[in-house]
Amino acid sequence: MRTATLVLLLLILSLALPSMAATIGNPVIDRSIVDAAYNTMFVYRGAFPNAGETVTGWSFFGTNTNSITPLLFERIGPSYNYTLLGIGAARTSTGAGLQNYDFGLVSGSNVTGPATTFGWLDSTTGVIEFDYLFSDPGFEWYGTTPAQPLVVGNQYEFNDADLAGNPAPYPGGRLYSVQFTTDSAAIPEPSSLALLGAGLAGLALLRRRK
Repeated sequence: MRTATLVLLLLILSLALPSMAATIGNPVIDRSIVDAAYNTMFVYRGAFPNAGETVTGWSFFGTNTNSITPLLFERIGPSYNYTLLGIGAARTSTGAGLQNYDFGLVSGSNVTGPATTFGWLDSTTGVIEFDYLFSDPGFEWYGTTPAQPLVVGNQYEFNDADLAGNPAPYPGGRLYSVQFTTDSAAIPEPSSLALLGAGLAGLALLRRRK
């Protein structure tokens, strides 16, 4: 009876508190080209699917052994302006291809909002591999040099053309082998709370019958 009760409780909790982990970006695979941009920021035109989640990690495919810094941005309206929300720990690529890192928040916030997206800063030449293929969302780049210093709260105007040279609003751009991930528990919906309550009531009834 105790085993059945424990299984029932775990089932109820799994239904009431679903995981809302999410991943955005392009498939992290071996691609044909490495960017040669110097001291340049890139930003993904897509946004995290859920607000209120914590960005915990990121991965990329790179063969250069240079420093790269993960960044979080908030898009401002329909324009190409972004506010820097968070700065992660700078990493030196091992050059071994697929690499996975914790976001490692250094400054700002790593919690997503309704218009939060990711980007990165190449401190020297490029690290992440890409293909010249059309994609929407693609990537935009900050063409003003220097991109540093990075300051949370600063606004940056990225180019109004994608990285394939197509003027906005035409979709396109490079497919970079980079992804960012979140990890959080969802706030239970009323229906989930009702299910949890019913399950707990059932457990109480089972205990009384003993």
